[in-house]
Amino acid sequence: MQIHNYYSDLCLSVRSIFDKYIFPPDLIKSYDFNIANRVFRIDKDYKTQFEFPACIVSLNDDHYLFGERPNVIQEAGPRNVMQQTVLMNAETEDEFFVQEEHVQTNISVIINCESQLQAKDIEFTVKRFLPLSKYIQFLEFVSFLEIPYENLKTLDFETTGHKILNLFTKMNENEGQIEYCYSLSYKPHIRLESISTSISDAGTRSFPVNIELSYLTQMPMWLQGCKSDSDIESVNIVYGRFGHDPIADYPVLTILNLFRDKNLVESLDTAIPRRVTNNGKWSINDSTGELVWTDKYTGNQFVAADKPLDGNWIIIDNKPVWERESDNTKYFVDEEKDILRKNSIIGPMYDHPNRDQVLFDKPKTFIRRTFIVSDEKTVGPPTYMDNKVIFCISFDKTDLVIQRDYKYNFILNNGDIVQEYPYFSFDEADNKVCFEVDINDWKSRWKPSLTSPLMIQFLENKGTRSSCQNENINENI
Repeated sequence: MQIHNYYSDLCLSVRSIFDKYIFPPDLIKSYDFNIANRVFRIDKDYKTQFEFPACIVSLNDDHYLFGERPNVIQEAGPRNVMQQTVLMNAETEDEFFVQEEHVQTNISVIINCESQLQAKDIEFTVKRFLPLSKYIQFLEFVSFLEIPYENLKTLDFETTGHKILNLFTKMNENEGQIEYCYSLSYKPHIRLESISTSISDAGTRSFPVNIELSYLTQMPMWLQGCKSDSDIESVNIVYGRFGHDPIADYPVLTILNLFRDKNLVESLDTAIPRRVTNNGKWSINDSTGELVWTDKYTGNQFVAADKPLDGNWIIIDNKPVWERESDNTKYFVDEEKDILRKNSIIGPMYDHPNRDQVLFDKPKTFIRRTFIVSDEKTVGPPTYMDNKVIFCISFDKTDLVIQRDYKYNFILNNGDIVQEYPYFSFDEADNKVCFEVDINDWKSRWKPSLTSPLMIQFLENKGTRSSCQNENINENI
């Protein structure tokens, strides 16, 4: 099994270190990344290609530690802490594990400055943040490592109709094809080996700050399924494949939130109402939104439930109904059985026998396909109109047929999650869907890049056959 050059992800993370932690976001104007005799560039703006400060990041041809235990890591018990779950089938609960080993990598950084004072200022700022010759851990970034479809089939992973947690797709720019990948979070230990400036000659065009960094982190080595007869696949890097594969510099839990089912308990945020006495009627307190039960004979009023966190209570045929605003869905209350029914008093049931059990929005196994965009050319390119930006996603129909009733979730380039964003237009013939955003919002939060990708989740609002059978729900509802 082959993946892209993992060391390019380490180089890309240098940009996150400087832009997110050490310097203001707009201080470094451009980044060049050198691996062997090839270079790829990330410019914040084409106008800044020749502006200073400019950063050059180089992967050194150094000794890598494989299978060794560096002395900064303490072994705590016999449990194998180097094994990570990377994929899980929500239907069968089958899992994939990645076996990792420690890798120590040296990276050289040159920051070319326009003046001697700027060089000394950058040197001081780096020294102030990174202690010399000491490992510290502050950075977290997420890599997206490829897994061929053939290997998914070989390892007994069903990919059609089941919700696969942490499974993504992205464009292989080398081959022009869509490929599968999974996310893996890394929190490397980083050490500043040395830092120096060259400011002796005031007549030079630029004044470099030379920085040597050492990374101590994990690297994927093997992939294995949870079954005893699963094949063990070797994970090998393609050293020449880099420059097009993104990383994300926010926590992996943000990404995994895309796969969470909606929790009705959190949205309701109050008790499921029940009749307080045998005879009476329901009403709504107009000032507070509370659901009130009025006894028929005494006239006493009882507050049966507070106003829902998401939506409001309404009364239909003397039945309390939770009108949920986020998904525009009505949940009818069966007061005798303490359950919710979707869309009618005889609709699918959502049991809640006790307060310790979490009540999820079922069918819980929605089909989710998540596509990673790291270049704005993949989404169009976008069209700029007045104060709006329109960007489009299209696929070959052999990869994915976009349906009109799909819903769309997004993780923006800063890690913000946008649920069920409405589409601007849908073209069935071209298998394309377009979205409209504010131009300032596009530049600050939506515009994708290699270190800040845009993730689009296609949500098919239909449960799989097995999940509907397990939950006693008609899958055609």
